[in-house]
Amino acid sequence: LRAAGAQSVSEHPSIEAAHAHARAVAATDARIIVFGSFTTVAAAMQVERQVRAAGHGGAGA
Repeated sequence: LRAAGAQSVSEHPSIEAAHAHARAVAATDARIIVFGSFTTVAAAMQVERQVRAAGHGGAGA
């Protein structure tokens, strides 16, 4: 990703940790884009649904 021009790249031990980090560093009106296998994207979407259900909108919402 860095070779393609990405300015920020990070690694996390779980989808939940990656999601929490992305929400913490994203601007309020930003979109969080997840790519990878269908399994990875589905897990990230599930985490986002759980966060929204808990009433924590914000980035990616």
